[in-house]
Amino acid sequence: SGKLELRKGASRTQQAWASMPSPFAGLLTVDFSHPGHDSGGQPKSDEGRSAFARYADYVTTQGKPHVRWVDVWNEWNRPSGDERNAGSRGDAEDYVRLARTTYLKLKAAHPGIAVLTGSAADDFPDWRWTRQAIRSGAVAAPNPARSGSPAPRHRS
Repeated sequence: SGKLELRKGASRTQQAWASMPSPFAGLLTVDFSHPGHDSGGQPKSDEGRSAFARYADYVTTQGKPHVRWVDVWNEWNRPSGDERNAGSRGDAEDYVRLARTTYLKLKAAHPGIAVLTGSAADDFPDWRWTRQAIRSGAVAAPNPARSGSPAPRHRS
């Protein structure tokens, strides 16, 4: 179990969320890699996925009670950070594993939030990545007996 460390004063999320007008609820998108996991690329190992899920839980907790929706890694199929040089296109099966791990962690700690998954970039006209994610289980309940919650939602 890792520990998330920030510089003193680096996290001002409570102030940002508290400044939102009351009828609005926050959509929090959690993404981007960490140099300590998977060589700074997308979290594809068990350790990397677990660390990412802890990060998602941490930032969701910081946004309470204003966060009502959490989007797990928007546009996974687009290279980011260190992957730009490697040309990674974010495999759909790896994304589904990350989304499932993160979903279970978030729903266990924050049962009232909606977890959004499957937002792909530049996947048209044939929706190849999205179709692969669906075949890999993106719209199946990750473990309904444990989570007691609806399956992760797919958005296009």
